[in-house]
Amino acid sequence: MVNVQEVDEPVKYGARPKRKKRYIAGIITPASPTYVHKLVEEKGDASFVEAKPVLGLGASVRGYTATEVHLDLRRSIVHDSLTEEAVVALLTSGNYAPPLYLHSTVGTLSKEWQRLDPLLSTVPTQKYDSPSAYEGLLSLIRKDLGLTPDTAFEMSNSGIRK
Repeated sequence: MVNVQEVDEPVKYGARPKRKKRYIAGIITPASPTYVHKLVEEKGDASFVEAKPVLGLGASVRGYTATEVHLDLRRSIVHDSLTEEAVVALLTSGNYAPPLYLHSTVGTLSKEWQRLDPLLSTVPTQKYDSPSAYEGLLSLIRKDLGLTPDTAFEMSNSGIRK
């Protein structure tokens, strides 16, 4: 959503009003849900909703990989070796910004993934194909945000390696 505001200008009594001037005061998205326009003028503390991360899913012989990309922090967290139950829990939490990015490897390794089809049909998804699920996801996000291809994202890995 784009929020457009009118510029406050003094008006003289009896004078013909000037053409209104407007400006973009803010853009609100699921990944950046806080509208900050004129918050400094309010008394008290402003509460900020933490932006939801973008989520990408990939699969390998070790299990599923979920990558959370926190756009405002330029940080990514990779959850490796996830079971199908862990992926279901992650998706049903709804704690990510749409769309859900699905790498081409998802759904090709097991018949059990078919249990998740009804769940995936309820959320907007974007499929992508690249040699690396992680690098492909970051490339898509950089392109969507208009960032340069060399924009760095800090990566941390929370997966359990066996």
